[in-house]
Amino acid sequence: MITFDELMVSLDERKTLTVQQRKKMGIRMRKMMKNPAVQAKIARARMKKAPDAKIQQRANKAAKQIIIKKFAGMDAQAYSNLTLQQRQIIDDKIMKTKAGAVKKIAKKMLPKLKKAELVRLKLAKKGKMEQ
Repeated sequence: MITFDELMVSLDERKTLTVQQRKKMGIRMRKMMKNPAVQAKIARARMKKAPDAKIQQRANKAAKQIIIKKFAGMDAQAYSNLTLQQRQIIDDKIMKTKAGAVKKIAKKMLPKLKKAELVRLKLAKKGKMEQ
């Protein structure tokens, strides 16, 4: 029997969310974050090593930011101040023309991010021990 997680990974096409759906999800998540059980779950998750898929996702995001800085001429702060539509236009252009470069940069960054994750985990556990 296939699990839900395996099914989600195997799906090639995920449905994109509309702006209204994103806003509604944000409101729901803000409400959820006030729940102590959710906060405890997040605190426990911070004490564990991030899975390889999550580290890969971080590498892809960092690589995309490098490409944006190099070719669009804006830093992360300027990019985050753009509207959703403007960011989507920039992302589409980058993925259309520089997808290979993003993959290469992400692959080079992966070992560095894995080491950084281990350092983060070590510091988190050390901080927990001191409390």
